[in-house]
Amino acid sequence: MKTLMVILFTGVVDRIVDDLVAAEIDTSPEVVLMHLSAFPCPLQEGDSFYLVQYDGEEEIVCGEPPR
Repeated sequence: MKTLMVILFTGVVDRIVDDLVAAEIDTSPEVVLMHLSAFPCPLQEGDSFYLVQYDGEEEIVCGEPPR
């Protein structure tokens, strides 16, 4: 059985201060703040990430989304 994956938004890390990540995301004109522990990978400024939803679960994935 195939699973449908929906990309909810894509983002780019603007800066990291202590345990907060300031990111630009494609669904908001504002910079958003996210906790560093929400990311499953080490981050640095300029890194890309995206939020997906599948099987009712949401997950942050590091890197560029698949085409």
